[in-house]
Amino acid sequence: MPLIIKNLTKSFGDKKVFENFSYTFSEKGLFVLVGNSGRGKTTLLRIIAGLDKDFSGEITKQKAAYAFQEYRLFPSLNALENITRILWEKPKKSEIENAKKLLESFNFTQADTLLFPNELSGGMKQRVALCRAFLSNQGVLLLDEPFKELDADLRAKLCDLIEKESKKRLIIMTAHSLDMLSNLDHTIVSLEN
Repeated sequence: MPLIIKNLTKSFGDKKVFENFSYTFSEKGLFVLVGNSGRGKTTLLRIIAGLDKDFSGEITKQKAAYAFQEYRLFPSLNALENITRILWEKPKKSEIENAKKLLESFNFTQADTLLFPNELSGGMKQRVALCRAFLSNQGVLLLDEPFKELDADLRAKLCDLIEKESKKRLIIMTAHSLDMLSNLDHTIVSLEN
């Protein structure tokens, strides 16, 4: 089912971020939100995710997985548990193995998967958050600046994963630079006036 936004109006105090914004996202594919800082890219993701309800207009209700810029990892869970115990109350062996494989594809060693958030670098925390979002079975995947702390090799791996997943579900993401997306089939959604 397409994700339809109709006449979205959103303000922060006197600052109007959206005024009667409408857009239809198809059921699958990659859509990249672009616009200067403060144009509402993260705000739109939060509205789509149902985290911000203080707006007027209509939006199709859909369940979404969200990889935040600030990672949102639980300090008492190790890297692997931050995926498996958050996504599944009682993770099956196959789900744990899938999570391990995805982490390892993003250069985590077996030992790294057992590290706690305070033992992880910023880039490692980001990879855990991204793996958690990709392993969810939600029809919409929201990625807020997913490339920001990744080196060139990891960015290429993430692009491969995005390409594969965008054939199966809707991915909406923000990115400061579109260079790494040049080989991906994507639609630009400009939030500039």
